[in-house]
Amino acid sequence: MDSLSSTPNFRLSLTAPDRVRLGSIVQFVIRIENVGEAALELYLRGRTIAYDILIRDEPGAVVWNRLHGEIIPGIIQVKVLDSGETLELSHEWHQRTNRGVTVVPGLYSAQGIVPTDGPEPLASARTQFLIVPA
Repeated sequence: MDSLSSTPNFRLSLTAPDRVRLGSIVQFVIRIENVGEAALELYLRGRTIAYDILIRDEPGAVVWNRLHGEIIPGIIQVKVLDSGETLELSHEWHQRTNRGVTVVPGLYSAQGIVPTDGPEPLASARTQFLIVPA
């Protein structure tokens, strides 16, 4: 069984809509897919799997992140993904900043982060989406 820290046999992605109206709920899904032939052990943090979604404005400043102000318990859970199996983590964002202010229309990017027992968390590529006036 391969561990996540020692194999490239997984794919981490974040899906988001291309375009949303201001004030609507934005659905994000992080997927970790075992693309190898052997089972894959994921050493994930938190009693409930901890994951973050970073939302950046067009200049690149983080305007919101799911784990803002949260404490992740020092618990590691092992999740085994068989070949071809996918773990999905989803979250709805209500278009508010970490300070609770509604964002403005414009181009944003999102990135999924999954903390593991390793020194660096897993991170998806950034995906862009546009918020248009209501």
